[in-house]
Amino acid sequence: MSIKLNFWQTILLFLPFSIGFLLIGLPYASLYGHQTIAAMANFLFLVSISMAILYQTYLVLGFNSISGIKSTIFKLNAIIPAVFMTIYLVYVGYFTFLHLTFHNPKYNTGPMRKADLTGSTLIIFLFLIHAFITFYFINNIFVANKIKTIHDADQQQKLRSDFSIPLKKLTKISIWVVGILFILSTTIDIIRYWGKV
Repeated sequence: MSIKLNFWQTILLFLPFSIGFLLIGLPYASLYGHQTIAAMANFLFLVSISMAILYQTYLVLGFNSISGIKSTIFKLNAIIPAVFMTIYLVYVGYFTFLHLTFHNPKYNTGPMRKADLTGSTLIIFLFLIHAFITFYFINNIFVANKIKTIHDADQQQKLRSDFSIPLKKLTKISIWVVGILFILSTTIDIIRYWGKV
């Protein structure tokens, strides 16, 4: 049995991301309120990102087993972001809902914040970069290229329909959602700025 999301179901994967975006725009009365809202929005961002990566990993591993192409390196490369994002989601969820902790006591609400690049932050950052590259480039390119090497036209079409098209749809929708929210955020910031001038 395979899970193949349609267009609207794929968009729903990014609903928590959109809700997190709306939370960030809420007015806040205090620094604590701003930090709490930012922590919840961060968690919602991670929920969407994790669901998208887990769905993509599901498709990629399904392709790997059904196509007859066994690539251990590709399988590991697909699994690493899924495992990392799951662990990171649990970590962020714990520190957001069960043990609310703000790591930066000198937190400011402005656009420029001090970045403390510790060893653990660097490791998380590297895993996030790996997940980004795997999500947008490696998985899609690998699946598309491997499908091209299959000579049976019927099998090629079935693999395209079951794996390549859903992967491309997921990637395109994620780009559209982030792009629309970025444009919306920029527009809101410009309106707020001109309202203060």
